[in-house]
Amino acid sequence: MYPGSRIKPPMGAMRMEAGMKRLLQFFSRDDQDNEPIEYGVIAAGLTLALVVVLAQVGGALTTTF
Repeated sequence: MYPGSRIKPPMGAMRMEAGMKRLLQFFSRDDQDNEPIEYGVIAAGLTLALVVVLAQVGGALTTTF
């Protein structure tokens, strides 16, 4: 039952809730070995953002000068 409710949830909702709990437990484990990968993903995102910004600024500078 949901807290404060007399309505019994459908069986699928209970399975989904259990699945979400397992997923959260999986991602909340101690995973210090993945730090270099996380830093790589952050660096790739920053690089992509920098390329997009420089492409827009470069085009604006070309038309200005």
